Amino acid sequence: MTQEQDFRLADEHLDRAKEIAQAHCRRSACRVCFGRGWEGVGLDNTIVLCRKCVDQEAAMKDWKEYVREIPELWAYYREMYEQQESGSETGEQA
Repeated sequence: MTQEQDFRLADEHLDRAKEIAQAHCRRSACRVCFGRGWEGVGLDNTIVLCRKCVDQEAAMKDWKEYVREIPELWAYYREMYEQQESGSETGEQA
């Protein structure tokens, strides 16, 4: 099994992700997310941000800051975030 198959976000972190999504939701009457900021929860217990009304960049920035403070989350997400940072430094889109 790979690390991705083993990963399941703890409920306490899921709750924080929902709070971040809600904070960056731009409308309260969205037909996609109903003003929650997230569309649903994936198999790995992570949310799917609303594509219609959430400031994706700001929400991801806040999530990344949250993840950096929690060693077990940073161990999982670090490689992905470092690849995104190096891609943006070279002018690529992440």
